[in-house]
Amino acid sequence: MPDFRINLNPGQAILVAARGMTPVLRFALEEARLRKGMLYVLFVKELAVALPGPLENTERPAGRTTRKPEKSMCAMLEQGRQNEVQVIPLYAISENPASSILDLSATLGIDILMLGSPHRNKLVSLPQRQCGH
Repeated sequence: MPDFRINLNPGQAILVAARGMTPVLRFALEEARLRKGMLYVLFVKELAVALPGPLENTERPAGRTTRKPEKSMCAMLEQGRQNEVQVIPLYAISENPASSILDLSATLGIDILMLGSPHRNKLVSLPQRQCGH
């Protein structure tokens, strides 16, 4: 059985995917402060692909908003300054936000990934990938 230990070393990188000042963002900010680490704050705009012709859907997809991240990002940067946490804002446009969050986490070498509940539900429903043979 592998030896499991919690990594509490300072300087860990945390990525949080949340919209606005949510409880998960406040928790991530506190964790980054306690761990003396960086906090990446990711806003993912989901890209809706419209099909022309008889399959065209003129209704706005449920759950998708046109909220702009600028106001939230400014508030997060200010909260970071007040808590002495380096906050790095990120913005992505994606057809598949859950995959984009995972890819970005791996690319940045994130130690801790925190998700708000809408992202968490999509992440859980990702198809299982098997390691190549």
